[in-house]
Amino acid sequence: MRTDFPVSQDPRMNQSEEILRTCVHCGMCNAACPTYSLTGSELDGPRGRIYLIKNLLEGDTESSPIVRKHLDNCLTCLACVDACPSGVDYAHLLDYGREIVETAPPRSLIMRLFRYVLAIVLTRPKLFALSLTAARWIAPLKVLMPSILHPLFDAIPGRVSKPATTPMAPQHPRARIALLDGCVQQIVAPNINAATASLLARHGVESIACPEVSCCGALQWHLGFHREARARARDNIRAWLREVDGKGLDSLVMTASGCGAVIRDYPAWFHDDPETKKAAERIASMTKDIAEYVAGLEPRIDDSNTSHIGSLPVAYHGACSLANGGRFQDKGRETLECAGFSLCPPPVSGMCCGSAGAYHLLRPGFSKQLGARKIAELEALKPKIIATGNIGCMIQIRSRTDIPVVHTVELLEWAAGGDAPESFA
Repeated sequence: MRTDFPVSQDPRMNQSEEILRTCVHCGMCNAACPTYSLTGSELDGPRGRIYLIKNLLEGDTESSPIVRKHLDNCLTCLACVDACPSGVDYAHLLDYGREIVETAPPRSLIMRLFRYVLAIVLTRPKLFALSLTAARWIAPLKVLMPSILHPLFDAIPGRVSKPATTPMAPQHPRARIALLDGCVQQIVAPNINAATASLLARHGVESIACPEVSCCGALQWHLGFHREARARARDNIRAWLREVDGKGLDSLVMTASGCGAVIRDYPAWFHDDPETKKAAERIASMTKDIAEYVAGLEPRIDDSNTSHIGSLPVAYHGACSLANGGRFQDKGRETLECAGFSLCPPPVSGMCCGSAGAYHLLRPGFSKQLGARKIAELEALKPKIIATGNIGCMIQIRSRTDIPVVHTVELLEWAAGGDAPESFA
C-alpha cells in the first residue's frame, strides 16, 4: 500500500507506515471478519479500517468521528491477522489509530461518562460485586432508564458460581506458578481458579496469587484509557517480578485467555520506556494459558470417571484470544481429548461469539447477532457440554443456551478426579 506520511520523529508513526506498506489490499481479511460478515460494508472490514487509519495518519483529521465509529465496531478478534497472507500487524495499527481518535474530537459527554464508569466498575472486583447486586435489584426499572444502559442489565449473569475452596498446596512442588484472579472472573466464577489450583496440585504444581494484582488492564486499554492501563500494567509487572526474584515463579498461568493475550502484548505498550519494556518482555515470556500449561504436564486421569466422561459429547469454542493472532497455542481441544472427552467437530465458521471484553456493552446490536450465530453453530453439534477458555465467552454463550457452559479447566479437573462442574452436576 502506498503512503504519503509527513516526516515524523514519532517511532509509532514510522512503525505504522511500515505496517501499512505490507498491506497489498487483497481483501482476504474481510472474509474472516465478523463485522464485515454482518454489514457487508468495506469500512467494517479490516481492509477498510486500514484505509481509514492510513488517511487519518496522513493528516485527514476531519474524518476522525467516522474513523472512530468503524474502529469501535471492530471486536479486535484478530481473525483477519491469521487470514492475511502478507502478515499485516493489524493489532498494533488498530491500537495506534484508536489512541489518536479517542481525543480528537472528544466523544459526547454521556458516552465519555459511560465508558469511564465501565473502566472503573469492571476493573475493581469489590465495586463490581456491589454493582452486580444493585443491578439485580433495579433491573425491573430498566425500561425507565436511558437506552445506553440497557445492555448492562441484559449482560447480568443469570448464575454466579458459589465461592470455592482453594486446595492445599503440594508438599514438595515440582513447580511454582502464579494465577491471575481476574476482575470479573473472581466475582462471577471463582470456581475456575479453584479448579485450576486443584488440578495443578494433583500434578505437583504449587499455585499462588499475588494480592497486588487483580486486573490485567485489558478493559481500560480497549476502552481507550491507555494511560491508566499502562499504570496498572506497570504495577502488575513489578508485583510479579518481586515474586519471581523472591521465592521464584516458573510461569504465569492464565485462566482468562483475554487477560493472557494482553499480558503477552505488554511489551508493545511500553515502546517508549525501554526499562519497563524489558521487564514486560520477561513477564510476557512466562505467560501461558492454562490449557497450554497443562498440555506440557503428564496428564492425570481418574479411571473411575473415564467411562462416564467419554460418553459426553463436548463442543469446544476456541476463544479468539486463544485461536487468533498467534497470541497462544490453543491447546483446549487437545487437552480435553487427552483427558478422555469426546469432542464434537469444530464449528464451521469459528467466528467470534461477540463478547470481546466490554464490546457487548458498547455494541450490543452486533454482539447479539454474533452471539445468536455462535449458539446456532454450537447447538447444531448436539453437545451435552460446551467448553471454552475465556470468561467473557462463557457469559455470552451461557446467556443464550440451556446447554451447560463450562471452562476447559473445570472438565480437566473433573477428569483428574475432582467434582463435576457445578453447572453440570
